Amino acid sequence: MARRLSRRSLARYVVNGLLNDDRSVLSRLAAYLTETRRTKEASLIIRDVELLLAEQGTLIGTVTTAHPLSDGTLQALESSLRDAMQAEKVMLAREIDPDLIAGYRVSLPGRELDDSVKHHVTTLRTRLKKV
Repeated sequence: MARRLSRRSLARYVVNGLLNDDRSVLSRLAAYLTETRRTKEASLIIRDVELLLAEQGTLIGTVTTAHPLSDGTLQALESSLRDAMQAEKVMLAREIDPDLIAGYRVSLPGRELDDSVKHHVTTLRTRLKKV
């Protein structure tokens, strides 16, 4: 039976492997979590990995838009985020949510940037209720 390791230790192990271009570290993590019956902790470990990578200058996040982004637009957004967040590297996964109407929402470790029409309408509605 494998020795129980803390989530932080597992996250550090994964980050070290990823920074050294060892993609097999993810398979080993999955096997360890399965063997130790800790698969429910996977999302927490992923969050820890993302936070540790952010500390190392690599931001991993998700951009959600109402319509598909072109590759050029995604690259421009990643470049803007890299400059604004003073990161060495930004990698964004794409998601589509038609409820946003237009604009975008970027989720990064520890923060969220929401410039969607849905967010602006919700904010306006809340302000009007206070008046």
